[in-house]
Amino acid sequence: MAGESLAGNYGVVIGASIICTIVMNMLTAPLSIISGIGNLTGMVVAGSIITVPASLVISLVSVLFNTGVDKMVFDVTKGERAEFGNLFYCFTHDPLTVVCSCLWILLYLLPALAAMLAGAGIFAALVIFTKSDTALLAGTAILLITTLFYIVWVAVIGLSVSMTCFLYFDNPGMKAGDLVRSSMQMMKGRKLRLFKLYLSYAGFLILGILSCGLAFLWISPNITAAAAYFYQDIYASSPETSGISQGTAGDPVGSENTYYQQDYWN
Repeated sequence: MAGESLAGNYGVVIGASIICTIVMNMLTAPLSIISGIGNLTGMVVAGSIITVPASLVISLVSVLFNTGVDKMVFDVTKGERAEFGNLFYCFTHDPLTVVCSCLWILLYLLPALAAMLAGAGIFAALVIFTKSDTALLAGTAILLITTLFYIVWVAVIGLSVSMTCFLYFDNPGMKAGDLVRSSMQMMKGRKLRLFKLYLSYAGFLILGILSCGLAFLWISPNITAAAAYFYQDIYASSPETSGISQGTAGDPVGSENTYYQQDYWN
């Protein structure tokens, strides 16, 4: 279904992805130069003061652009044509909601980040301050456990919040926290099914790596389209969303407030 719906729209979607990549490279190039100068002159701290906030801003801009590409693919799965102008969709449709949604997701990832840092810190301390083989083995085991915890936690949270952008398209005016929590509610009991869907693209991902990333211009829209169809399927069939009219992106009438005014959280 994903491949069939994208037929005739690949040019627009791939073109938008290429332009997005070029723009982001143009924005990050000055930061690379600044970082290089800082390292050469010993002004690492001064360089970080500039590059760290700038990198954060550029990352958020990248999210806005990439979500715009997702909007093109989402429209295609609803039988519409991909419009190049949607590359800038998030810049004109409540960009703060997209940014705040990212911050909400980051909050859910904090336990994994904290565990990973703690494991790395314990391992480093044992390596530096002890020569005991037993202590080093213990440190290695702790690092492996925290790394595994990090991977599993990030995967579970990633699957849980994967419907956030689609809910954002369908429900203009919905708050960032509500978008993230709605996605998590929708994905209860369905994360394994979505994981299997993503896993079915494993061969294509290997092909993307072997092609030095070029094949991802075709693979990524297919994965997004498949996820969009998954969203539409569970939105229509979920008991949690029964009685909730699915809106159309860009059409606030009947979709702006009806979604989260329902007794959805009970």
